[in-house]
Amino acid sequence: MWYVFIIMGVLAIFSFGTMGCKQLIKKSYTDKDISPDDTIKGKFKREYIKEKLSALAESPDVKELKPGAMCYAAVQNTDSIHYVCPKCGEKTLYTAAEGFFVARELSYCRGYAAAITEIELKLDESQFCKKCCPRVKNPELCIDYKFADDEKTTEVCNINSNDLILIKEFLQGKDKHKTFNDGEEQLKLYVPRLRELLGIKN
Repeated sequence: MWYVFIIMGVLAIFSFGTMGCKQLIKKSYTDKDISPDDTIKGKFKREYIKEKLSALAESPDVKELKPGAMCYAAVQNTDSIHYVCPKCGEKTLYTAAEGFFVARELSYCRGYAAAITEIELKLDESQFCKKCCPRVKNPELCIDYKFADDEKTTEVCNINSNDLILIKEFLQGKDKHKTFNDGEEQLKLYVPRLRELLGIKN
């Protein structure tokens, strides 16, 4: 009779193990912690952006805004710098204001552009390369972007780091804009510029 108890024990262990595996499998598929934001990154449609801009323009004023620093240390201008084209590898020499933009502003823009994941967006630096754009006398930084329902990309030029910060803040649903001196401003004040940047008319 002892073998009957052994068989019953084995069956009980097998049954418990099967139920445990089923519960584990069920849990792995049903208890996923998915943030709503994760489902819409890179999926914003043009109509949604238009409605979002209108809502921002009509939003109430933010009552508390942080003042920025009153003074900052002067930044030394860059006399000259070589811009290295990421596409062809050619070097282009820049001085004065354009040299400053290449040395500092361009690196900021690259970082801010990479942080924008809500829409498909990339920088276009081609105008700064004399080999890629030999006829351009006053180079401008551009962005190419596309909403989820766009068939082709849109290009906007004369971009700076503040423009990219505005885009990121807007897409994140913020109502404040962080200034260069760590202060805060009403983001809705920049709705006209955001409409230009994102190609959204009134």
